[in-house]
Amino acid sequence: NALPGYKALRTINVVGKGPEGAIPIKAYITLTPEVTDFGNHIKYYLYEKDNPSGIDASKICEESRKKSDNNQYYDEMECDTSNLGEPILSGTFNGKRMVSKEIEVTREMDKTYYLIVEYENDSNNAQDQEQGKTYSVKIDFVTELSQDLIEYLTTLESDELVEDDYGNLRYIGTDPNNYVQFNNELWRIIGVMKDIENPDGSKEDKIKLIRSESIGDYSWDNKGMYGENDWSDSALQKVLNEGAYYNRTSGICPNGRNLSTTPCDFSSTGLTEESKNMISEVVWNLGGSDSEFKTAKDFYPLERGEEVYEGRPTKWTGKVGLMYPSDYGYATAGGTTTDRSTCLNSSLFSWNGSEVSDCKTNDWLLSNSYQWTIMPSFSNNFFVFPIYSIGNVGGSGALNTGATHPSVYLNSNIGIESGRTGSNISPFILK
Repeated sequence: NALPGYKALRTINVVGKGPEGAIPIKAYITLTPEVTDFGNHIKYYLYEKDNPSGIDASKICEESRKKSDNNQYYDEMECDTSNLGEPILSGTFNGKRMVSKEIEVTREMDKTYYLIVEYENDSNNAQDQEQGKTYSVKIDFVTELSQDLIEYLTTLESDELVEDDYGNLRYIGTDPNNYVQFNNELWRIIGVMKDIENPDGSKEDKIKLIRSESIGDYSWDNKGMYGENDWSDSALQKVLNEGAYYNRTSGICPNGRNLSTTPCDFSSTGLTEESKNMISEVVWNLGGSDSEFKTAKDFYPLERGEEVYEGRPTKWTGKVGLMYPSDYGYATAGGTTTDRSTCLNSSLFSWNGSEVSDCKTNDWLLSNSYQWTIMPSFSNNFFVFPIYSIGNVGGSGALNTGATHPSVYLNSNIGIESGRTGSNISPFILK
């Protein structure tokens, strides 16, 4: 029976207690909405106040004041939040199953959190279709938050996680908090990728990971004088998906032309059975480019396109691949000299230039090594597009040796345990 304009206020007082030297804990204020069809009209505002003496919560919001104007019914109640400062969390519940705000609880903490949930009065659009429907918001304070990883990231309020031009959610910056403990080592989350194709043709959003450290420097392929740029048959792909790395053992890896190899030992760094069970077998796109003079926005559709060297496949189904050039490009946050927008409008080949140095220096996917991507050239049969240590994407023969950072898509039902920040010393724990 609430009219548009109605607001509800709830408070949570958080007091930390413990002995001197007690370690702070991570806790969460969580909001779980139950609303259908009009979540865009249900707003939330969360405020935080230290030692809020003198604030009478009962007087922040007025009593309900129902009004009608030309047969339009609404509530004129107001909330005076001038003493609360700016909200630490705000938005609408449109498309959200949970919203959470992480807070640190220390032994001397004394704070009050004020939550206002508003049923918005949309003066520009009729809300008749919302009559007779219900909404509710459950509020919890928890020190453990076990949650679906995709859900967690898509509701996470963070400047380090932004949407690209194609609807994917990506981590950006020099060193964002995107570390995960996977395969008993540190990996990093590239982002939440849209419409990843399963072998049966269905599509769903999936988390894409990349190993934080390289597993070694190997050739992309070692066939003939220059190697061949067919990922579905490349020597490196076979190491990652059926060879020594996939089987967590020692073996041989490609190193140079004419099928040259080098010994490689992954008996302690290869994929565990538990990790393999967490990885999705997906359809990887193998579209090519004829040039490195492309922006991230240009590379993305080419990677998913149909242009390949004659006889090459446009897709490959498997578990372990490499990042794309667009993954590298979209990971930049830019800087004070060159902002992110300028970086994204500059070709990835030009990123080695001093005039756009903010692009590469504020991109966590740049390493101090020449590193492989999965993308081939469609203008010849041996060129691929690695990322050079100086920060630009260029062309290279597949026989060259480059740093290998395996990349995978996680099963969509992978969860995350609570109390983790995603930093390299407190990574997300997957389950």
